[in-house]
Amino acid sequence: MEKEDRILEGFNAGYTIQQYEPELMQTLQKDLENSNDPYIRGFLAGAKEYRIEKEMDRSNLFPGLDEGISRDFQEKGIDKGAKDKGIDMDV
Repeated sequence: MEKEDRILEGFNAGYTIQQYEPELMQTLQKDLENSNDPYIRGFLAGAKEYRIEKEMDRSNLFPGLDEGISRDFQEKGIDKGAKDKGIDMDV
């Protein structure tokens, strides 16, 4: 197996374990952080990528934002799904 394939396999495994078993990943990281094996480097990178994506998740940054927007539209009688055909938005 080529080095790039091992890195990719490790990345996918690390991402998945971080997603579903973060406590296990935390334990594994301590034992694996000094490894130079391509699979392990990918494994740790996958876990890191999942954490970054989770932090950037819009719902975590702005809890309730969608509900607030929806409520504002309802209070103003605006249907978010409706398209106003009377306005031409040529730019």
